[in-house]
Amino acid sequence: MIRYQNTKAIASGFLSGLGGLITLPVTLPANIISVLYVQVRMIAAIAYLRGYDLKSDQVKTFVYVALTGNSAAEVLKNTGIKIGQKIMTSYIKNKLPFAVLKKINQKVGFRLVAKTGTKAPIVLTKAVPVIGGVVGGASDGISTYIIAKTAKKLFV
Repeated sequence: MIRYQNTKAIASGFLSGLGGLITLPVTLPANIISVLYVQVRMIAAIAYLRGYDLKSDQVKTFVYVALTGNSAAEVLKNTGIKIGQKIMTSYIKNKLPFAVLKKINQKVGFRLVAKTGTKAPIVLTKAVPVIGGVVGGASDGISTYIIAKTAKKLFV
């Protein structure tokens, strides 16, 4: 399932960068939205397959935390949550206070905005036809793979 989702992200990145500078204003937002959609569905599927209730506020919050990829540990550490298999399971399955969930969601929001802002060199490379497709596909594939690894760690 993870490989299949990763392939979808790579295809989206490749196709969005294929047109070059002329199509960039349309394909860049479409690429960001489609890759985020694929990644969120993949994380939710991992959580569901591991027995978590997707309607729970805690699970929804940790789905967004997994979207931050390698920064997930730092986001949770900044909110006072320690990462460990048994500890994470208890945090996700038990009710966390609303204030903690709100704080986590704020940190995740800032990370995701910063994450899209750091893609400037990739966007510049997408301005070159065909090469932009290869770079976009590789970038989206790598980020989706990292997010999948993070989701597997969070949803034990």
